[in-house]
Formats: sequence, C-alpha cells, structure tokens
Amino acid sequence: MVEHNILILKDILSIISFLTVIPIKNHDFDLFYIAKNMYLFPLVGFFIGLIICLFVYFVSIYLSDAIFLGLLICMFILFVTGLHHTDALADVADGLMVHGDKEIRKKVMHDPSLGIAGVVTITFYIILITISISSLYTNYKESMYIFYVILTAEVVSKYSMVLQASLGKSSWEGSNTLFVTEMKNRYKLFISTLVTLFILFLVSFVFGFNFYFYTVYYLIISIVASMVILSIANKKFGGLSGDVLGTTNEITRLIVFIMAAFVFK
Repeated sequence: MVEHNILILKDILSIISFLTVIPIKNHDFDLFYIAKNMYLFPLVGFFIGLIICLFVYFVSIYLSDAIFLGLLICMFILFVTGLHHTDALADVADGLMVHGDKEIRKKVMHDPSLGIAGVVTITFYIILITISISSLYTNYKESMYIFYVILTAEVVSKYSMVLQASLGKSSWEGSNTLFVTEMKNRYKLFISTLVTLFILFLVSFVFGFNFYFYTVYYLIISIVASMVILSIANKKFGGLSGDVLGTTNEITRLIVFIMAAFVFK
C-alpha cells in the first residue's frame, strides 16, 4: 500500500513538473513517463487552480483596481504554467494563417520566431483573460464565485486535452505521439473522467449547491471546445500536435472565464 501511494505521488509530480514551473527536486521525468500519466491532468489542474486562488486571495487584499488585478492574475497564470501552452497557442495561430499543406504548416509552427498571427492572438488572449477576470472581481468580489471559476477552468481545460488525445490521431511524429498513443487506453480515459467529475462536483459542493448547474455547463463547454479544435486540427494539420493540445488548454480556460464573467452576470 505504501509503495502504491508513493508511485501515485510520483505520477502526480511528473505532471506537475510538466504543466508548471514548480521545480520537482530529485526527480528527472522523461516525456514517456509524463505521457503515460496524462490521465491525471485534471487532478493537477485542480492543484494549479488552488495556487492561482491563493495568489488571487492575497493580492486582492492589497489591490482594489479591477483591471490591474485582472492583468496581474493573468500574468501569474502565464507565469505558473511557464507559458508552456500559451506558446503553443501562438504557434497554432501562425500555422492556421499560412497557406499550404500540413508540411508547410508544420514548418511554420516549428519556426522559433513568432509570426504576426501569433502576436495578435496572444495579445487578444491576454486582453480577454484580463477583462474577464476584472469583470468577475467587480461583480462577485463579495462572493467566492471567482475562486470557483478559476478551479473549474483549470480542471476542465486539462480534461479537454485528455479527451482530445483519446479521440484524436497524431498529425506527425513528435511529442504528441506519445500522449495520443497512451490515451488510446480507454480505461485511462474512464479514470480521468471520473476524477474530473469528482473534483468538479466536490468544488461545487464546497462553494454552494447552486453551482452544480454551472459545473455541468462548463464541462459541456470544454468538451465542445475540444471537439471543435480537434476538427480544425484534422482539417488543417491532419491530426493533433503538441501545440494543438496546448492550444486546447488555453482556449478552454479562456471560454470558461468569458462565459463566467458575462453570460451569467
């Protein structure tokens, strides 16, 4: 039992090391080991959400300007995730804008220089995240709703990547191939789905029963976003890439923030 618990902890640490900038001492995880544990992404998403919530709590004590607070929180989200998936969003934007077959798009996406499409996309991404968080803070600063949204957004955005990898195909050989191959194990998808549902409804229970409807709504949003992006990736790139998976994470988080801030205002 002790060995089993240690092994699970090691699996979780491998995902934390991959999805965040948090240094994991005395552990050197290869990409195959991380891909094997992709089904734990939603659990680590919850952990990331908790870190962001703690930052929001302490910063909001000293700051009252909603826009500046929103920008600061947005920057912290980008920092704690190491711009890992944000960079992917820019690469996919560049790949979608170029004309040509998937090999040409692949070459553009792997180009270390950032194109104008990537710059514009990241700029709008930061602006929309900032405005959404500012609106959440302005309208719900007396409630715990902003913390609920942050936790939910991180969990469903990670689950959307898991689902996408499970249902999609690899566009070309690369890091994405390991994740896509490992997630073809339906048992892992089943476990990841159960973990996601448990975390989401636990969060709803903690913050109030009236959030259950929102939880289902945000989960559906994440699934739809994942499928739409997968469809676009199949058409433009011939399947999934690591950048597409990362883009799915960023877009899903953004959509949840926007819907939370404006649709339910």
